[in-house]
Amino acid sequence: MSDLEDFARRYDLAVERDKILGERSRYVLGRNGSVIETDTPGRLLATIIYLTGLERLKLEFRLAYHRIRVFTEKCSEGALCAEFSADNEHQAHVVIELARLRERNTYDSTHSRA
Repeated sequence: MSDLEDFARRYDLAVERDKILGERSRYVLGRNGSVIETDTPGRLLATIIYLTGLERLKLEFRLAYHRIRVFTEKCSEGALCAEFSADNEHQAHVVIELARLRERNTYDSTHSRA
């Protein structure tokens, strides 16, 4: 089982796959971000969206405070990338909260196809 699948199973989160790329593009999606696997064993990469520069500063401080590594250059405009330990329960809860990751059986009306 991969680190991402183990993380998702442990916190009852839904692992999704891109329909075109398939197995190579697994991720956990949230309302404010997502989590993907990295090449480093035991580490996951979170992308968290922010709206203002002040919000970005608050996110950077909060992540750094919890010893979550923040990458300032790796993400696109309006997003913050942070690497965290897949086994660290405290870091996982911070990322789940900030990215607002969706649970496996949660219905989200914004993603319905009606």
